[in-house]
Amino acid sequence: MNVKKAIELGKEKVRNGYVSEQFDDLNDKVFEILGYTEADYYGTDEIDSLKRKFDTENDIYDMKFYQYTNLELVECSFGKAISTTEYKNDNIFIFSEMEDEKRQYYVTIIINNE
Repeated sequence: MNVKKAIELGKEKVRNGYVSEQFDDLNDKVFEILGYTEADYYGTDEIDSLKRKFDTENDIYDMKFYQYTNLELVECSFGKAISTTEYKNDNIFIFSEMEDEKRQYYVTIIINNE
């Protein structure tokens, strides 16, 4: 699949998702990641909130972090996830957690990132 098709698939995921009102605020890199992977769009969040959830509730959520490499999500450390090009350039953060005994992958945009 080419990048243009992946972007269109990603746009469709957001249009049909629970945060579709954020559609116009997203860039093509977010749509590309969503189109090429099984991740869904999570919405916006603060990095401190996600880190706190990981530090205090990981026994419930089993959170894992990812970098987007060669059109795939590759598991990495939290530190690496906030050092990726996507994070530095576009505040894109990728993580997963267990929900109903199934791993769910999410792309989120980090806000208030000082």
